[in-house]
Amino acid sequence: MKVAIIGGGASGVFCALQLAKNNNVQVTLYEKNETTLKKLLITGHGRCNVTNFVDSKTFLENVPHNSKFLYTSINKFQPYDMIEYLNSLQMKTVVQENNRVFPISNKAITIKNAFDSNINGKINLCLNSKVEQIVLNNNKFDLFVNNSHQIFDCVVVATGGLSYPTTGSDGDGYKFAKNLNIKIIKPRPSLCALRVKQNIKNLEGSSVFCELFYSKDNKIKCSSKGNLIFTSFGVSGPVAFNLSSKIEEHSVCNDDLIVDFVPEISFDELRNKILNYKQNNSKRYLIHCVNEFVSLKIANYLLDYVKLNKKMQCANLSNENVNQIIQLLKRFKFNIENFDNIERATITRGGVDVAELNPQSFECKKINNLYFIGEVVDVDGFSGGFNLQIAFSSAYACAMDILKKC
Repeated sequence: MKVAIIGGGASGVFCALQLAKNNNVQVTLYEKNETTLKKLLITGHGRCNVTNFVDSKTFLENVPHNSKFLYTSINKFQPYDMIEYLNSLQMKTVVQENNRVFPISNKAITIKNAFDSNINGKINLCLNSKVEQIVLNNNKFDLFVNNSHQIFDCVVVATGGLSYPTTGSDGDGYKFAKNLNIKIIKPRPSLCALRVKQNIKNLEGSSVFCELFYSKDNKIKCSSKGNLIFTSFGVSGPVAFNLSSKIEEHSVCNDDLIVDFVPEISFDELRNKILNYKQNNSKRYLIHCVNEFVSLKIANYLLDYVKLNKKMQCANLSNENVNQIIQLLKRFKFNIENFDNIERATITRGGVDVAELNPQSFECKKINNLYFIGEVVDVDGFSGGFNLQIAFSSAYACAMDILKKC
């Protein structure tokens, strides 16, 4: 059987490596770049958070979008299996905070080199090879590549999404799907920063542990807790990324972000702390009181925003002032402008509709022997190695189905 894999990223390369174990499969791997695994090299800030060491049930709880579709593939090839596979390549791993798994070298290049060294003679690797079109012809596939064409029995599309287009993810897979009448869910950024309408340049670079809420039509839809980083245009960091992943809507313009700057302190506890500070520090200024709970930069921004006198002595704080401070610290509201640009997003939400695919194999229901795997499919998880594991598990499910047919 002649198999073409389009895309030399994590899912494409891993699928090729599984297929190459069978001598009855001739694998051709097309990659438009001059090398494979360009996006993998930048994951985990260049350290490559390769998976998350949890059981399949916990794993799926960290996939906020279309997790049910992944049930079979994650159980076929779990994070433990991925670690075992890396060990078989003499690749040692280490489990760090929040069950995140990294190569013991803490360098993504280690994993790339291990994968690349196993792309042997059984895999025909075609670099600098852009697939222009897939044409279905008498149950075979004509692939038009660099002004020539080849015929294959089976095609696997592993082209990625739209995030980090400099790594080669520029939407080719969506074009192939549309041309074959396969439904596409409109792509949008996920695991990304959120832009806000307020001018927050004075907060740029500040970070805080908080709980972040997403509110639509004055109703809280979801929340996330963790570290938040203010940028020149909005909010970033793990808490913003994970919240962006929980938001189902494509349009968030004019919705709200609500920040609880002191999530470990209840409203009543906060009130008591402020009143105690007022009693024990009557001559100190209001800015000093707020600075007890957040950084000085954030305290200045909050008080300026509501035009409270920062040099008011705590002895002069009224009940209304105390209520204002509590509201600022527990329920400060930003108005959302939009998700950040998809080019800077960690992952793409949207792509090939899961209803078009068999969850056992990622094979297209309408067209036999055509598969879509990895980020091109409308499934995404939180940060922490979940999205790479989705790439590997989908590739494994696809490869096992093709090998059965052999």
